[in-house]
Amino acid sequence: MTTRDRSQDVLLFDLQLTTGGNNSPQLRFASTLEGFEATDVVDDSWLADLAQDAEHPTRSSLRQMLRLLGADLLGGREAMRPICMLHAALEIPSLSALSAAVTMVLNDLPLSTSGIAKAIVTCAVLDSKLTVEPGGTLDFVLQHFELLSDGEVIEHAGNLARVLWHADPRMFIVSSYEGSAKVRSALRQSISFLDRDDVLAALPMFADLAEPLLQLLPELVMDQRFWEHTQSRPTRVASLGIEISSPEALRAMIEGLRDEGSIDSALQFAGTPTVLACIDELVCIKHPIAQLNRWIRRACIDLDGVASLLSQRTRQSRELLLLLASALPPEAVPNEYGGDPWVIALSNLIAAEGALPVELCAYGFRRALSWRSRSVEALLRLTFEPLHEAATRQAIPADSWKLLEEVLPWVSSYDAWDSGLRLRQATAKRCVEQSMRPECFVELVASEHLFIDVMDSVWQLWGGPRYLRGVKDWLIDVGNGPHSRQRKIVKQFVKERSTFW
Repeated sequence: MTTRDRSQDVLLFDLQLTTGGNNSPQLRFASTLEGFEATDVVDDSWLADLAQDAEHPTRSSLRQMLRLLGADLLGGREAMRPICMLHAALEIPSLSALSAAVTMVLNDLPLSTSGIAKAIVTCAVLDSKLTVEPGGTLDFVLQHFELLSDGEVIEHAGNLARVLWHADPRMFIVSSYEGSAKVRSALRQSISFLDRDDVLAALPMFADLAEPLLQLLPELVMDQRFWEHTQSRPTRVASLGIEISSPEALRAMIEGLRDEGSIDSALQFAGTPTVLACIDELVCIKHPIAQLNRWIRRACIDLDGVASLLSQRTRQSRELLLLLASALPPEAVPNEYGGDPWVIALSNLIAAEGALPVELCAYGFRRALSWRSRSVEALLRLTFEPLHEAATRQAIPADSWKLLEEVLPWVSSYDAWDSGLRLRQATAKRCVEQSMRPECFVELVASEHLFIDVMDSVWQLWGGPRYLRGVKDWLIDVGNGPHSRQRKIVKQFVKERSTFW
């Protein structure tokens, strides 16, 4: 046989043999060859592969390999057997056969001298779609990927990414930064074709390489699982030049982060109002947030941020307001100037839903009795009457009543059962202490009966009669108008109480 290819694609393989005796040889052997008797059946796969090519040349890729390697190898006819053995190994779809092929091109002469042979084996491994384990074969591919042509690099880039990721995600990331030029190029171009679920499922194994991975796949910031597995700090991620300000990224953070340091980092990056607004959206659609209470608690550290959110024109949901009320004392949110943020938020909720839940009425009423609010009149107008109505029905939840009871005026044990009385007394006291403007006092409640009961509580306070006479005088001065009904009621009440018996 000879490695020189004398065949043509349209003709049979040119298998040349010599005869015994004194006949002159047809091939360029040094001497005449004598035949010998075959006593054993040779079972080498490479011979079977060679015979198959001779019988069915159009069904075999052996000739193509011979053409590629024939001009690249030194050794003449001696190279025929290793080439055929290599071809036979690559025809077997198994990891052991690929490993044998790798061993051949690394250790066996003359294949070990051929870059083309190594490139052929590299492509064969990537084309096999077999799961290659870390180690020998995979290391061989990475070391010899540079031997591929530019066209072959483009063709096999996706396979390289998939094979390497499934074998060793950590090696994939490291090779994307520290591998050869063609390996780096192939991995960076093909990483987006990796299955997102596969990438995220592997994250716990190399959380320390989360940042390098994120620079390769920045869209991971929009997936909850990235934040859940890595607990990365958003300010650090943003410092890498990765865009995380989108609503999708913020939602993913809220759903995935549980570490308080990482939550604080998200609040610092996005701002408390923005984070709370995003939480509000998720709460409204009943989207589960595993660490919801922790997010609310950490957000409420920034009281100015909470005040900014409550002061916005866009309303917050009752669910978010209840969460904030449960996390903050009623007097916590600052009101150094302008309208009370809680007044704005509660007014927006009433405009949208028509009424406040009892819990928020109790919370707002308690805030009206505190030192913090600059809008006491508005808070009392929003909360007192519906809260009093709930008290008469004994419908105030225990937690809400506990919040109120500690600041309500003392009453005798005989009157302790009357929650409404204690609310009226607290309201009357606040009106007198604040010297509430008459126009606000007369609009405090809509119920005429409740209005008279409040005036009765005011009258019993020190300075109460004087305050009500001032309200009466103001009503007389303004004359007929929107308060005509209240003027009549107040005049009658003051007249009756001013009569000495």
